[in-house]
Amino acid sequence: MNIVLGAGVAGASCALALARHGLPALVVETNTLASWRIGETLGAGARPVLQSLDVWDEYADGGHLPCHGNASAWGASTLAEREFIFNPHGHAWQLDRVVLERMLILAAEKAGAIIRRGQAVEDGERVGNEWRVRIGSAIIAAKWLIDATGHRAFLARKVGVKRVILDQLVAIYCVATSLSGTDKDSRTFIESCPDGWWYSALMPGGRRTVSFQTDADMLPGQAWRTKEWFATRLRQTKHISKLMVGHGYEFNQVPQITSAHSGRLKQFLGEGWLAIGDAAMSFDPLSGQGILKAMQSGLKAAEFVVANSIANLVFFEEWSENGWLQFSHGRSRYYGLEQRWGDSLFWARRAPSGEL
Repeated sequence: MNIVLGAGVAGASCALALARHGLPALVVETNTLASWRIGETLGAGARPVLQSLDVWDEYADGGHLPCHGNASAWGASTLAEREFIFNPHGHAWQLDRVVLERMLILAAEKAGAIIRRGQAVEDGERVGNEWRVRIGSAIIAAKWLIDATGHRAFLARKVGVKRVILDQLVAIYCVATSLSGTDKDSRTFIESCPDGWWYSALMPGGRRTVSFQTDADMLPGQAWRTKEWFATRLRQTKHISKLMVGHGYEFNQVPQITSAHSGRLKQFLGEGWLAIGDAAMSFDPLSGQGILKAMQSGLKAAEFVVANSIANLVFFEEWSENGWLQFSHGRSRYYGLEQRWGDSLFWARRAPSGEL
């Protein structure tokens, strides 16, 4: 038996890939149902990954919104537009995250994986060449434990692996609705500002997600939990506020907050365990890589478990390290393009300095 901790995108992808190879997989998820997540864009590069998992047709029929490009005001006040027309895999997608996660976990279950929701691995120890873990009243033997528990990296922390955090980025977000029905622009919008940056995307069903990214230690003393604060800050943007006003959007809920920091484990695998998805490394949402990398890491982990060789162990380590290096260099380069607010603490922290 191989036990996957977490039924999110990474965990479900891994369990599905294992089941497709005929290997037993048990997925343990503390939440009873997939919960709503902030809207995200899934790049066109996900198509071959979904095809390799044999779920592309189902995904394409899942109601996700086609995204044909992005528009950003970054490093300048003007809006730069980029279309995806020349991408060999086609357009990107504005996700219904819950639909994606449910699709993957149901496919894994259909392929033979066992799914246990509302449960958790409560204790475990390494005995010989396997793990003995307690789930409820049962003791289960596992050859591999796969940590897909997100930022908290439950298993990795349990075995003493530390996490390196690069920043304190958080996302304060709201979902807006409009009765006009006039908004058909499914591009991803990004706009920088003196103490952070804004993101907005149209969601399946006609709602629009708006999110403000800043550092957590810059929020004390601010009434960020109120719609009034959020709306006031939004009015300071040039392009996203115009978009919202032009289509008559209103916020019908108070702002929510979620961690958006960049970070990684000091090591991605050990004796009988490995980490995938956000448990292994989390990416600044500016990169747009989180969901795709989560699925890819689930696939790579399954390949490693199937092969069960030293060569594949080295390959998994190298793949993970290279993925982090590519992201960190890209992060540094892209933040370095914004030079308008040199006296801002937010941007000074992200000035290229070689620390990555």
